[in-house]
Amino acid sequence: MDEPITTLIAGASPDLVEAARLLGRRGERVALIARAELQLSEFRISLDAEGIACWIFPADVTEPSQVMKAFTNLTGWSKRLDRLIYNAGVVSSELTADLTGSEMHRVMSANLFGFVNCFQLAHPMFKRTGGGHAVIVSNSSAYGSDTIGAAYTASKASLQIYAATLRRELADENIRISELHLGKMQDGPDWRYLYQAEVVAAVMRMLDEKHDRYVVGEM
Repeated sequence: MDEPITTLIAGASPDLVEAARLLGRRGERVALIARAELQLSEFRISLDAEGIACWIFPADVTEPSQVMKAFTNLTGWSKRLDRLIYNAGVVSSELTADLTGSEMHRVMSANLFGFVNCFQLAHPMFKRTGGGHAVIVSNSSAYGSDTIGAAYTASKASLQIYAATLRRELADENIRISELHLGKMQDGPDWRYLYQAEVVAAVMRMLDEKHDRYVVGEM
């Protein structure tokens, strides 16, 4: 009997766990990685309550050895991997003139190198499965249109370029690389961040339709 479709979420968050819940209701399995072990346990309890097969592993995606340990553990739970959703990241609001090399490294490590660490191990699992789909959850900073800070904007823009290159290189391997860019919604005269239901709907649409890029809200 074939194993169920399996999705790994790196950087598990309440929004992404709700997407995982919908996948589980389809009969799929979900795996969660994040740094916060207590929160991961709470996520699993919530999914287990609905009979959803869920695997968790606390890991810092910026540390290759921890990512390797997580994937080694994952392969003991599931021989197949169909999707990788990368949602890990950190924010930096330092002004460009005040930006230090160490701060830039911290932000790039989480927002770019963390995905590289995860994808390098997801790639061979995708190939064994016969194909795969990596979804990068990003935002308007990839377009240089945010005011969070130079390090954050540079990291998201770099991730976008990396994803585009990866997409071209893997075009013949039945592996899709998608970018989900979450913007803001106008609410009367003001702007707001997306509600959880809007994020979940966007993630599910991306998983089902496999766009190269999908933008929700205004950049």
